Amino acid sequence: MALAGPLAPDVTVRVTLDADVMVAAPALCALPVTVGTRSAEAVLAGPGVRILYFQLALVAGDSTDDVLVDAPNVQTSLGNCLRSGGRAVNLVVADASTGTRVDWVRPVVTEIRLARGARVPMAVGDTVTLEVALSEAVSTSGSGAVQLQGSTTATLLVPAAPTPVALFLVTWTVPIQMTGDVSARITAAPWQDDAGNPVDLGGVFALGTVDASVVVVGPEFPVHGAFFTDWTGAGGDVPCVPSADDCVHAGGRRTADVAAPAGCSGWTATDVLGAFDWTLQTVPGGCRATGTLHGRVGLRRLVKDTGNWADTRVEIRDGATSLVAASRPGAVWWPDGLVVVTSMDQPTAHNIYIITSSSSLGSRTFLEDHVAVVTLPGVTEPAREILAPHWTMTDRHFLWIDADVDGLGPAGATLMAAENLGHTVLSGTWADVAAPWNATLSRQVTLRDVSVTFTPNAAPWTLLATGRWNMERVLLATDANVTLQCSLPPCTISTLSVVSASGGATAALLELAGNGVQATGLTRKGGGGLRLTGVDHRLVNVAVMDSTLAGMTVEGDRHVLEDVRVQSCGKEGILVRGNDVVLRNARASHNGQAGFAVGGNPPRAARARLDRVVADNNGGTGVEITASDSTVLRALLVHNGAEGMVDGGDGNTLVAITSAFNATSGLMVRSWDAVRRGNGTVHSFAAYENAVGLHVENATNHVFSNVAIDDPGTQVYSINVNGIAYHGALLVRSGLCNVVGPNSPAGLTDSCGPSGDSDQLKVVGLQAPSFLGALSVDDPVNLADVLGTAPGPNITDWVGFREFQRAWAPMGLDRGPWSVGSGVIYDWRHTPTDAWLLGRAFDGVSQMQPSYGPGPCPANLQGDVAIVPFTRAPYLKAAVEELEGGGGNGDGLCQSGERCRYAPNIGHYLGESPDAGACLYVGGRVTGVALVAGSNQQGAMGF
Repeated sequence: MALAGPLAPDVTVRVTLDADVMVAAPALCALPVTVGTRSAEAVLAGPGVRILYFQLALVAGDSTDDVLVDAPNVQTSLGNCLRSGGRAVNLVVADASTGTRVDWVRPVVTEIRLARGARVPMAVGDTVTLEVALSEAVSTSGSGAVQLQGSTTATLLVPAAPTPVALFLVTWTVPIQMTGDVSARITAAPWQDDAGNPVDLGGVFALGTVDASVVVVGPEFPVHGAFFTDWTGAGGDVPCVPSADDCVHAGGRRTADVAAPAGCSGWTATDVLGAFDWTLQTVPGGCRATGTLHGRVGLRRLVKDTGNWADTRVEIRDGATSLVAASRPGAVWWPDGLVVVTSMDQPTAHNIYIITSSSSLGSRTFLEDHVAVVTLPGVTEPAREILAPHWTMTDRHFLWIDADVDGLGPAGATLMAAENLGHTVLSGTWADVAAPWNATLSRQVTLRDVSVTFTPNAAPWTLLATGRWNMERVLLATDANVTLQCSLPPCTISTLSVVSASGGATAALLELAGNGVQATGLTRKGGGGLRLTGVDHRLVNVAVMDSTLAGMTVEGDRHVLEDVRVQSCGKEGILVRGNDVVLRNARASHNGQAGFAVGGNPPRAARARLDRVVADNNGGTGVEITASDSTVLRALLVHNGAEGMVDGGDGNTLVAITSAFNATSGLMVRSWDAVRRGNGTVHSFAAYENAVGLHVENATNHVFSNVAIDDPGTQVYSINVNGIAYHGALLVRSGLCNVVGPNSPAGLTDSCGPSGDSDQLKVVGLQAPSFLGALSVDDPVNLADVLGTAPGPNITDWVGFREFQRAWAPMGLDRGPWSVGSGVIYDWRHTPTDAWLLGRAFDGVSQMQPSYGPGPCPANLQGDVAIVPFTRAPYLKAAVEELEGGGGNGDGLCQSGERCRYAPNIGHYLGESPDAGACLYVGGRVTGVALVAGSNQQGAMGF
C-alpha cells in the first residue's frame, strides 16, 4: 500500500491487525514493518485487546515507498505472543506529535466473524452474525447492504450506524440450501470519514460452508413414539400395552438420516446438550444416526422457563472436526405442548407442565396418560399440608415427573397415590416425606435421580409389590423399614444409598425381596443393615456400615454378591442363611461379632461359596461355617476376637487359607452334634501367631493337606476325633502337638508325626514367613491413615485399601482385634524372598518351578502330584479350582476334568504375576485339567 506523500519527522505508522489476533503473553512483542528498503519493528502497544495496534516511529528522510506488513511473518515473528496468525489490513500514517493525518488510506473491513466461529459449515435456518470492524471512526447518513454470495435473495440492509462508528454487527439467517463456500460482500454505501469524505467499504470476505445435508431429527418410531411421553412395545413401532413389562421409552429415541452414498464409516454424532447417546449405521444410500436419551439426563435439561424446548441440535462429523451435516438450530424434536403452569388440577395428555416458581399449585389428579411435570432448577414445589396425596396417579401410565417437592407436613401424609402406575419415570428431591406413596407400584416404573428425606417416625415403606422397576442414583434417608420387592425380574438398582436419618440409632432394615433384583453400587449406612430374601438376587459393589444389627443378612436361595464391604456393624458382618449363595471379593471388618457367619445354629444353609474373602478385627470369629457342602477359597483372617475360622458343618472344603494373630485358634474344625461330624477337607492352610494353630475336636473323616503352622504354643490340638488324615506337607515351628483321646486315629502324634492313614512330610523349625508388613506411606485409597497409621478412635474406613490383602492391625501386632491405641495398615502379601510358604506346595521343602508355557508342565504340576484322600476324589497339590466358570464341582480343589489355576504357595497368597500361557498339562491320578494360566514362584492370579 503506497503512501501519498513524503513523511514528516517523527511520523508514527499505526498498523491495525485482524481482530482474530489475540495476545497470549504480557511481554512486548515485535512486528516487522518494511518502509521502502528500510526495515523496522513495530512494538505491541498493549496486550489483551481484541483489535491490536502496533506503532513504529520513523524519522525524516525515510523512503515514501510502500509500507509493507508481511502477513505470513506476523505469526512466525511474533511466536508465542499471538494465538493465531493475522493479516495486514489497514495502515494510517499520522504525525506523532500533533496526531494530524499526513495521508489518508481508505479504511477497509478488518474482521469477519461468524457467531458459530470462522468458516464452519452452516445449515439452512442457521442464524449467522457478521462482525465488521473499521480501521477508524467513520459515519454514515444512510444504510449499506451485505450481500450473501451464491443466493439471489440474500441481500439485507445494514442497520444505520451511529456517528461515529468503528464496529457494527450484521445478523441474518441463511435463507436457502446451498453447497460450497459462501462469502459476503459489503456493497457501496454513503459511508464517510470524519472529514465528510466518501468512504468505500468494498470487499469480499469468506464466511463458511453451507452443507447440502441438513438433517431433520424425528422419532425412531413415528406412529407410536413421536411424543416425549410415548412408550412403544418391545416389538418396534407398536403400541405399548399397559400390562406389558418390556416396553421402550420411545420419546427418548430420535433418528436423523444423512445422504451418504459411501456410508458413514468413521463418522460420529453428538448433540450440543450432550443429552443423547448416538449410534451411526450405514443404510442404503445414506447414514442413519439414532440417539437414545442418556440415563443421566432429566426432562428439566430439555425445556426452558419460557415454555420452549432447549436447543438440542445434533452434529455429525467425519473424524474429530470435519462437520458433515447438522440439524437446524432451535428445531423442535417433539410435538408435546409446553405449558408454563399457573393451574393444572387436571393435566391433559401430551402436555409437559413447567413449574417456574416455588409456589404451591395444590394437589392434582392425573386423569390422563402421557403427561409430564417438571420443576426448573432451583424451583421447589411446596406440597399441601393435608393428608390427601399431593399427586394422585392411580391406574395411570406413560408419565414423567421431574419435580422437587418440599414440606408434606402432617404425619401420615403421602406424596402420591400411585397404585397400578406403569411405564413412568419419577425424578426429583422429595423432602420431609412421611411416605412417597400409599399404594403399590407396578409395570416398568423408574426412580431416577431421586432423593427422599423421610419425616421422623415414618411408617415402613414398600416399593412395588408387583411388576418390574428400576432405580438409578436414588438416596433414601429414613429410620423406617424399606422393602424393595421384585416379582417380575429383572428389577435393577444402579447406585442406591439408604442412610439412617438419625445417625444409625434405629434397627430399620433395607430389604430386597421377591425375585431377581440386580443391584450395582448399593450402600446402606446405619439402621438395621441390609436383608436379602426371595431368590436369585445379584448384587455388585455393595457397602454396608454402622448397622445396629448384622450388616447383611442373606436369606433365600441362589444369590450372588460380588465386591462386598461390611464394616462396624453391631453383630455379624455378613450372615448367610440361604442355600447356594455366592460371596466373591467380600470383606467384613470391625464388626461386633463374627465377620462371616454361614449357616446359623441350627444350620439353615447349604452349598455356600466364599471366594476371595477377608475377615479382620471382628469381635468374634473371622469366618464361622455351620452350613454343609460349602467352600471357602482364598481367605485372609487376621486380628479377630476368637478363632480365625470355625468349620462346624458337614462336607465343607477350605482351600488356600491364612489365619494370623487371632485371639484363640487359627482354625477350629469341630462338629457340634452327632449328625454333622465333619467329612471335610482343608487344603493349603497357613496359621501364624495365633494362640493355637489348628484345633480339631469331635470331627470325623476329615483330611488336612499342605498345612503350615507357626504359632508360639501348640501347633495342633486334637481331641476326640476319628478318621483324620494328614497328607502332603506339615510345616510347624516346633514338634508340639497335643492329641487327647480317645481317637481312632487322630492322624498325628504328640510330636506332630503321622499316624493312621496320614502320610505327611513333617518339617520342623523353619523360619517365620516374611510379609510386606506395616506401611510407612499413605494408602491412596484408605480415608483414615496418615503414612499408614491412625489412632483407633479416628478410624472411619476399615475396608478401603489399594491392595485387597491389607488390613488394619494393632501397632504392636497383638492378638485379637484392634481396640485401643494406635494402629497400622499391614500388608499380608509375602515378600519375594519368603522361604517358608512361597513355592512349598509340592513337598514343603522344594520351591516350585515356574509353569510358563509352552511345553509340558514341570513335574511338580503333573497329574500324579496329587492328594489321594479317603473322603473325595484325588486333587492336585499345586492348583486350585476356578469357581467362576470353571465347570467343576465347586469345592475349590483341582480335580479331574476341571478348570484350574496354578497355586504353588501354602496359604491365601497366590501371587501377583499376570496371567501367562499355561503349560501343557500331563495327566496322572488327576486327568483332563485345563490350566488357565502359568505363574512364577509367587503365583499367577493374585489373592
